[in-house]
Amino acid sequence: RLPPTGAPPRRYSSKAGSAPDLATLIRQKSAAEKLSRLRELMKERGVNVYVVGTRDAHNSEYTADRDARRAYVSGFDGSAGTALVTMDKALLWTDGRYFLQAEQQLDGDHWALMKTGLPDTPTLEKWIDENVPDAVVGIDPYTTSISGLKQLKKQLKRKEVKPINGNLVDEMWGADQPPMPCEPVFVHAEELAGRNTTEKLAGIRKKMKEKKCDLMVVTALDQVAWLLNLRGSDVAFNPVFFAYVTITPDDVTIYCNSERLTAEARTQLQTHDVSIQPYESLTADLTAMSAKLSPEGRVWVEQACNLAVKTALEAGLDEERRKGGDDDDWLMLQDTPLALAKAKKNDAELAGVREAHEKDAVALANFFAWLDKAVETGDVWKEDECTLAERVEAFRAQQAGFRGPSFPTISSVGPSGAIIHYRPEEGNCLTAQPVMYLLDSGGQYEEGTTDVTRTVHLGDPSDFERQCWTRVLKGHIALSQCVFPPNTKGPQLDALARTSLWAYGLDYRHGTGHGVGAFLHVHEGPQGISPNLKGSSAETPLDVGMIVSNEPGYYHDGHFGIRIENLITVREVDTAHSFGGKKYLAFEPLTLVPFQRKMIDLSLLSDDEIKWVNAYHERVRETVERRLREEEQRSSGSPTVDNSDVIAWLREATAPLTRPSAAGMTERREMETVAAA
Repeated sequence: RLPPTGAPPRRYSSKAGSAPDLATLIRQKSAAEKLSRLRELMKERGVNVYVVGTRDAHNSEYTADRDARRAYVSGFDGSAGTALVTMDKALLWTDGRYFLQAEQQLDGDHWALMKTGLPDTPTLEKWIDENVPDAVVGIDPYTTSISGLKQLKKQLKRKEVKPINGNLVDEMWGADQPPMPCEPVFVHAEELAGRNTTEKLAGIRKKMKEKKCDLMVVTALDQVAWLLNLRGSDVAFNPVFFAYVTITPDDVTIYCNSERLTAEARTQLQTHDVSIQPYESLTADLTAMSAKLSPEGRVWVEQACNLAVKTALEAGLDEERRKGGDDDDWLMLQDTPLALAKAKKNDAELAGVREAHEKDAVALANFFAWLDKAVETGDVWKEDECTLAERVEAFRAQQAGFRGPSFPTISSVGPSGAIIHYRPEEGNCLTAQPVMYLLDSGGQYEEGTTDVTRTVHLGDPSDFERQCWTRVLKGHIALSQCVFPPNTKGPQLDALARTSLWAYGLDYRHGTGHGVGAFLHVHEGPQGISPNLKGSSAETPLDVGMIVSNEPGYYHDGHFGIRIENLITVREVDTAHSFGGKKYLAFEPLTLVPFQRKMIDLSLLSDDEIKWVNAYHERVRETVERRLREEEQRSSGSPTVDNSDVIAWLREATAPLTRPSAAGMTERREMETVAAA
């Protein structure tokens, strides 16, 4: 839950203060007990294979606790993965970000980890085909996307795929399953949104007319929130709420339980002629609407739309149009125009995002200044991964407009950092030690969303650690400095962030960049920078106003992890020439947090790279010091804010890098020899 501005920091539960939390619910029953009950239900429903995905009915990456079905049944709570249960086996597929985490969380006596992307790991479909000859595969139509069903049917041509009404994990979870969230829905100010709902609808309806679509069904929660300039807190860390929207040439309807709407939200919807219907009425209304389609009319939904929506639409069609399969003439499966419009931030949204990052920079300057002082005094050794994460959140909570973290803070000491999406748990986390410390955290502010990673050393780094760290920095700089032509796609740039690591025989098992919303999801599509993107994400060109992360890394299993992450936005750039009349593009950093200078091996940086770091640090210093000074000036009452210690830390942390002279290098080597002796 996103707490109101000024609320105290909270633990990582979407139901703060409630008991038990999701982690406790997952552990209440053993793997054997849960699998036994699930298999009983599978037998009753006539299936011998059951697929449990991660997503909810809106295909959300982050889900409410009640929708954490895969986490509940398997024990693995990473944000990506698919569980498969047969009558005698249970398997979990996940990618390289989560291999170590899954190995730790799965009960190895009952679950097998399938490492997606490795040469010897079959796909889920191939495994079913080869291991269950008489497979009847059960799926939940509300949590299975249209594209997901197509993939299953395409690769399991000789098997039966059976949609089952009522999720079997829900049935086995029973009374312990958390309730459906029903938090207030509030207005996102138009001065921050930049455009009102009527203006946004005009552009969408123009696209619908071009595509000869009579109806669009919006199922993604962030698209609903963006279109209506509303926000909520149904999903932890994400300011969204459970709702669908239907759009026709003349009408727009939100399907959302009306008692949740604040008076201001209700008034805003009425102002823009948005009708309100109960959340549960969607499927019946879709059937009625599809029955009224013109002979040539089509329905626009995304590939990620759930199967239940398509089934409801099909039910209203006459027999002639109800063809099914890939050749549906009535259904257009494409990203909605909302996805791209939301990704390309307007001037007002970018101004808000910059404001959020400046606030975030002040919070992190306070944290890292405190951290360095605590290392110096020895107080840091009383801390652990959880308390460090709480301190970061406490510093952010001091900033006006802070609504909560934008994702569970990754606070990783030493070997924990090698688990790419590690999440510390109270009572089961490492204490601070003089080793590498990776902090990946972000904030939801009323003005925008932040996501930043810094890896620092709390002691004396080894040469190997500094070399690895610097090569990650070189990749970060290479992508930051990139100038590229219009229509360049994210996957085309990914190698820039890896080349320095490749030259050293190193790499990382995750993408380099993901899109980020404006006071919305911290992971936003369709744009991204990764060699693994598929479909529309791979084909979406980077364009002005888009925000992506720049986060190369390296992970040394059992020892440490390194990741350096800024958020960057795409902008036009002046170039000496303009081949083909094109206006070229570049990145502008939004994040304003220093890099730890002692981790930089200057011998590995070019003069141009040193110049880039110095220019970046100068901007960080000027911006953050100005904010800190303004904070002091505003504190005319008691107690007075004194930021002198933080400013002193900031100036030292952003001091220019200079190459040592030859004499200085000789002196340094002599000192290192004496120290080693």
